[in-house]
Amino acid sequence: MITLESGEERIYATDTQTGGDQSQQTHVLLEDGTALEETIYLPTVCGVAVVCDGGGDVGVEARITTLVSALLDVPSNRICVEQRS
Repeated sequence: MITLESGEERIYATDTQTGGDQSQQTHVLLEDGTALEETIYLPTVCGVAVVCDGGGDVGVEARITTLVSALLDVPSNRICVEQRS
């Protein structure tokens, strides 16, 4: 199980038109009518819980913790590995 800090965030491109003392911002639209995505921020992982066979073994726990930490860029103190019953 993975706990996320927030969902995916999308930033859309805007077009600014200025005239005199006023300015107006509108989203840049593509031909199909959808907004142009400028940036997509992926969610941040807060913590991970792993339940597996061998999870009670210290060596297996260490290997899984190292693997999950490397894959998801999560510190080892936010990873919990437990034995499956």
